[in-house]
Amino acid sequence: SGDQLWVREQPSGYYRRHLLLHEGVHGIMRHALGGTGPPWYREGMAEMLATHRWEEGKLTVGVMPRTKQEVPSWGRIKLIRDEFAADRALMLKNVSLLADSDFLEPEAYAWSWGACAFLDGHPKFRDRFRAMQNQVQQSPLRFNQLLGVAMADDAREMDEQWQLFVINADYGYDFARNAVRYAEGEPFPIQGVTVDLETDRGWQSTGYRLLSGKSYVITAKGRYQIHEDGDSWICEPNGITLRYYAGRPLGMLMGTIRLDDPGLGVARLGRPISIGLRRRIEPVESGTLYLKVNDHPAELEDNLGTLTVRIEEE
Repeated sequence: SGDQLWVREQPSGYYRRHLLLHEGVHGIMRHALGGTGPPWYREGMAEMLATHRWEEGKLTVGVMPRTKQEVPSWGRIKLIRDEFAADRALMLKNVSLLADSDFLEPEAYAWSWGACAFLDGHPKFRDRFRAMQNQVQQSPLRFNQLLGVAMADDAREMDEQWQLFVINADYGYDFARNAVRYAEGEPFPIQGVTVDLETDRGWQSTGYRLLSGKSYVITAKGRYQIHEDGDSWICEPNGITLRYYAGRPLGMLMGTIRLDDPGLGVARLGRPISIGLRRRIEPVESGTLYLKVNDHPAELEDNLGTLTVRIEEE
């Protein structure tokens, strides 16, 4: 109300501060920027900047929570995961269409936080997203149109990587290291190819197209650190069964064919196959081969080393 705000008492000190910061962001946007943008941006920015750490008297805002215990009563990541599991996940376009009435339910706050955290955290989209603060006085429709124009050249990549975030949403998600390294596939040479894969990054293009109707053998070798917890966990392309992520051994070599035509449904980068030390594949549709090692999206930073992958046509 004007320059005043009220916050209900909360079950945790964290969430009390969170709500105070959330409402404070609304006030700053109205007074300093002259507007708040469409509902998803207004609430998403307030949620993102209210998600914070208070350590030794120092406040840090706009953080990705490292654990559930760090942000008691918050629950945004759980809501996204639950909605995905229930087949109610939203694409970015659907998030942008959320109306004021949708924010009577907590799911709208979760999706709006996710959209803003993703666009602000991803190194390729961050600058264009942050420039949108200059458009908050526009109508919601115009704001969304201008954002679409700003991201138009990377629309497919943005939607794919949003899907990867939603599918793998978890505490500590590392947007920078999970950013896909894209490269259009070149024709596959008859003599085969050898590529080196970095283990501390997400999906990486091999730079070569595999054709439908043909058969290829993928073999991998190398030893690399997949985790550091006092001791280094060293593994090979089959991974280690000390720990699993997404139902597969940690460190296992994964692959997928990114289609020339993306089609509808879940992006291929969200549906990997296990490769390990060796696998023969016969692509149903032509596309570029992408590879990565299997790891938690928050734990790529402590990986060290590369593995060598050989691809040959049978």
